[in-house]
Amino acid sequence: MKGLVVLMAAVIAVVVIVVLVSGGGDDRRESKPAGTGAPESSDAGTKAPDRDTARATAGASKPTRAQPKTRPTLVTDPFATETRDPAWAGGVETELRKRTRALLDELPGDTIEITALECRTKRCRLRVKGTDSKTFQKLLVLMEGKRGFYGYAAGLTLKGFKKGAGDGSHAQVTVVLSFTR
Repeated sequence: MKGLVVLMAAVIAVVVIVVLVSGGGDDRRESKPAGTGAPESSDAGTKAPDRDTARATAGASKPTRAQPKTRPTLVTDPFATETRDPAWAGGVETELRKRTRALLDELPGDTIEITALECRTKRCRLRVKGTDSKTFQKLLVLMEGKRGFYGYAAGLTLKGFKKGAGDGSHAQVTVVLSFTR
């Protein structure tokens, strides 16, 4: 085993030396197809410039790599990028209102409310606000159950939870439901 480690170290050392001697892999030679570019000089007495001189003098004429016109963006909120499918969204919003009303009816008091509900193409967003943290937590658990959205929606994500200060201020969360269509 020790001999194998020594052999691997020797191979790595040889590779490093070869890379350093050959210029670190930073040899940027341009190859041009025949018949393009400047004609080759037939003057045998002219010495080609060394690499540093060639780089210094070629600064302005060196071709630049084309930058992409648009860069890919990270989609942090897929719901925001969806357009609304009115034929689908209306029916799903009606069903979600019915389900959330049934869940709210199971909770004590009127400390929780759904402040917004909107569906797009394959996702729906509900904004939930409440003053009683225990009741609020119970609603979220109910949403994940069979009487809530389990089996109806393909996925449920909680986003942007803001906890109330315990002084009657509101806790808030955004519930995003995803559907397979």
